[in-house]
Amino acid sequence: MRIDHTAYIMEYLGFYYGPKELLADLDEAGIQKAIVMPGFSLDPDLESHARTLEPYKDRLMGAAWINPHAQMAVEKLERAVKRHGFCELKIMPTSHYVPLFTELTHPLMRKAEELRIPVTIHTGTYNCVPLELIPLAERFPRVPIIMEHMGYRHFEPDEGVLQAIEVAKRCDNVYLDTSHVFNPRLLAYAVKKVGAERIIFGSEAPMRPPKLCLEILRIADLRKREEELILGENLEGLLRGNMGSPS
Repeated sequence: MRIDHTAYIMEYLGFYYGPKELLADLDEAGIQKAIVMPGFSLDPDLESHARTLEPYKDRLMGAAWINPHAQMAVEKLERAVKRHGFCELKIMPTSHYVPLFTELTHPLMRKAEELRIPVTIHTGTYNCVPLELIPLAERFPRVPIIMEHMGYRHFEPDEGVLQAIEVAKRCDNVYLDTSHVFNPRLLAYAVKKVGAERIIFGSEAPMRPPKLCLEILRIADLRKREEELILGENLEGLLRGNMGSPS
């Protein structure tokens, strides 16, 4: 099964990119499921997001994007997972001003560990340069941390990915998400250095079409088994509460 780890429901370029639009993009790319985040907000409305995804829950899985500064943040995460079936926590250090070297994320990280869900953390901009993730990953070694964008984003792209690779080499619980990485040579290099078992496919739809992102992965010229792991098996294992790809 192919899964897109990074997709959004949001207003984009003057139109609403909703579940139907996302599913059309996934179908075009031959992708069966996606983990879906709400559009940006200082305090994302997870209840509304759950209602939006409910009719499509066989294919669209919710991500709990939570501002650690928000009131009742831990309770929101628990409700999103236990009541609505959300499958991961998303933390956005840049937009929500959450420096990773502080303890702001720790209550949510502890709850994620209790709930046995992975945590996706945006990387590559201020407050989340890849190397800054090391203390958090070492503090919570049992929590799978998915490094969104692999450090690429607005940080110097190649150096950001190289830093992300070093973090994954040092911390066994860190995985690298491919969204926003448009250089297939960097993807191939990441696979060489940390193994396909630690890479997870994401597109960041609607900003980047899933079909385009699949083509970048194809150009990386990986082995079939490596592609299978990256395109779904690794993420399936994490969502089952396993550290690593399924056996």
